[in-house]
Amino acid sequence: MSIVMNGIDFILGFIGLSANFLLIIAIIFTKDSHLKAYSLIIFNSALTDFIEVVLELLTMNRMIADFPFLLFIFEGFCTRMGTFACQVALQTELHLMFHSIILIAVSFWYRNSVLSGYHPSFATAQGAICAILVPTLCSTLLFDWSNDSVRMLPHFYPGFNLTEIVRASCNFNNHRNKLVAFWCFSAPSIAYCAIFYFRKQANRKMFEQTKTMSNRTRHMHDSLIRALSYHALLPSVTVLGMIGFVAQNLGLQNPVIERAIFMTCTIPPVLNPFLTLYFNGPYRRTMTILMNCIDFAIGSIGIPANTILIFAIVLSKDTHLKAYSVILLNSAVTDLIAVIVELMAMTRMIADYPALVHIYEGFCTRLGTLACKISMLTELHVMFHSILLIAVAFWYRNTILNGRFPSSYNVQGVICGILVPTIISMCIFTWSNDSYRVVPRVYPGINMTNIVHTSCNFNDRPMTFVQSWTMSASILAYAFIFYYGAQVHRTLREQGSKMSSRTKEMHDSLIRALTYHSLLPSFSILGVFGFAAQMMGVQNPMIERAAFVSCSIPPAINALLTLYFVAPYRRFVCQLGGFKSGHPSLSTVNGVGLSNFSLSRKDAF
Repeated sequence: MSIVMNGIDFILGFIGLSANFLLIIAIIFTKDSHLKAYSLIIFNSALTDFIEVVLELLTMNRMIADFPFLLFIFEGFCTRMGTFACQVALQTELHLMFHSIILIAVSFWYRNSVLSGYHPSFATAQGAICAILVPTLCSTLLFDWSNDSVRMLPHFYPGFNLTEIVRASCNFNNHRNKLVAFWCFSAPSIAYCAIFYFRKQANRKMFEQTKTMSNRTRHMHDSLIRALSYHALLPSVTVLGMIGFVAQNLGLQNPVIERAIFMTCTIPPVLNPFLTLYFNGPYRRTMTILMNCIDFAIGSIGIPANTILIFAIVLSKDTHLKAYSVILLNSAVTDLIAVIVELMAMTRMIADYPALVHIYEGFCTRLGTLACKISMLTELHVMFHSILLIAVAFWYRNTILNGRFPSSYNVQGVICGILVPTIISMCIFTWSNDSYRVVPRVYPGINMTNIVHTSCNFNDRPMTFVQSWTMSASILAYAFIFYYGAQVHRTLREQGSKMSSRTKEMHDSLIRALTYHSLLPSFSILGVFGFAAQMMGVQNPMIERAAFVSCSIPPAINALLTLYFVAPYRRFVCQLGGFKSGHPSLSTVNGVGLSNFSLSRKDAF
């Protein structure tokens, strides 16, 4: 479960860092006179959220609550820098959470001031932000650590080796920490009082000035107030963390609850930039342009990484990989195709269920509609094939641990078998003319002759099979992944004592890699959210593009994970670059050091 929680943290981190970074870029490059000092407040919020996400990745903190004691176990990157680095990162993360909420109150104050006819300058806005930062900085400096972890941790986890973990603790009976606790409890209360007050004032002024405002100005204010209201609602997810805190104090102790307390607090800084980008017109228009840059960035990572991996698989002469290399080669080729066809299509998907409309903005537009259809169909179906290949990899690992060694031909046969329904669904896919009905309704000013577009309708009979397969493929794949993953972990526990430490480490490493691979497709949940948003009437070019862009992230990253975790390929890349391979402890990742665990076939791995 620790691997899954780490995977969720990494996914939240990747999304949060990318989204906040793009928002910061959009703020810097957007020149809109209407934003003025307000852009400074948004910039501060984006920077605060960005730092929060970075610090969560650094700490990956487990909090054990036994009030007045709080114990912290760190599992993030800060563990490589020492206890002091983890303590500083945790303190900063904790207090930026409250600073982020107070910044929402400042935003409401600014919006109310503008509606009242007073336009705060850049200096005034930055001064207000610096002023609210003072008590946060003071509470950070006052925070006092204790040594209670040495005494308390063995009580909760008797088997813990305290010398092998990075830990910290604090005691709220300490007078300095009482002041910190007072600020932590009062800051959100003060912020939400200000939010409710200024929001009410802003809405009242909007109502009073309705007749004197232009439609554009009224729409802008209304949109920004609505965005701020959603921002103010997001921190409510931290209630889950509070429930976990209460549960622990009632005696319910579990590593998942311990990790979830801080992880839930990472959700608002991950989602905040999406709200800002959606509701703020100038940034949204800038982001529409940046979506092409994101596509090219994903392509510039995915194409070289998968190409290098293919060369590594083909040229690495490691007898231990054989059958497993067949799965890896199929995955790398599938991912390479997925990244290339995304650059070819650059599809915007407009959902008007049962109709789906596709507008193409990629290189396929120079080749004609047929090329775009083939590119989109191929991309759609290799996404599902890639997930099924992860299930095959788990099946293979389970088979090896049970003493059966499939040949390369058997493995390729299984891969061809799972490809059959994908090919069938591609062949029976039917197109419709719904784009001529949907596009003019969604975008009345668009010239249909100037764009390359297609559409399909899921009321058509052949599309029933396609829809069933696309919906069930992922469910079937993850059912197999969970099943074989559980079997693999059970077998490893049973046979761990019979294996050499190097062999066990090899299996652990490969299973960890497969777990990360299986978590990556969760990026496509952004596309699902976009689809749902469109079905509820939220239409935007950025949301339309995000559906396919989010699905192209896993193919770009999969190759990097394989190159990192599979030692022969890592050594190949290191030799290619002319430097030594790191991580000597993983240098036997595939099949070396089998003295205590007998394998009768060289192609076992």
